[in-house]
Amino acid sequence: SRIGGRSTMPSKIIRLAHDHMASDITLDIEIGARAAGAPFRTHLDILNDAPASTRLQKKPLKIPLTLDGVRTVIEPDALFAVHGRVFALEADKGTESITAVIVPKILAYREIVAAGIIDDYLGVDNLRVLFATTSAKRMRHMMDELEKIARNGKSTMFGFRADESFGDFLKAPSPTGRLFSAPWERVGHPDLILADPASK
Repeated sequence: SRIGGRSTMPSKIIRLAHDHMASDITLDIEIGARAAGAPFRTHLDILNDAPASTRLQKKPLKIPLTLDGVRTVIEPDALFAVHGRVFALEADKGTESITAVIVPKILAYREIVAAGIIDDYLGVDNLRVLFATTSAKRMRHMMDELEKIARNGKSTMFGFRADESFGDFLKAPSPTGRLFSAPWERVGHPDLILADPASK
């Protein structure tokens, strides 16, 4: 529910739920990776290797870019690396417009990779983006939009997973590591498995 009277800003409760979702997913993946002996790097590890100009930023995970002639930023809800592959996580509670919010995020991530911005800003040469949401129907809508954007309707860059347990952080199961070996669906390509280094 919204708090703050007539304020149009997202409520603190919704923001808290969103942040818990992102944290729980990242922690679950980290638990699975460490249990399997897979090399896992947190966002702090990644930032420690970033250029000094990035580390000195007040909010270094806000990656600047120009999209359709407009200066903007893209800020992942979480950032981590497994098996040397860097992943940005976008936690979606189903409260934002796919057209107005999710599609611009997809375009922004594609731009920072295509233009080499991620290389210069973070010092990484690869990026995959994971969209986690609470319903299979919404996930399919996201994937449909990506199919329209991607060349030949295919993309290896984005993985999608829907899970009703993401919906309520008060009832969400404790992180167990299951998401490390779980499939993340892709558009036009086999599922992405974080546990499998050969899953390109």
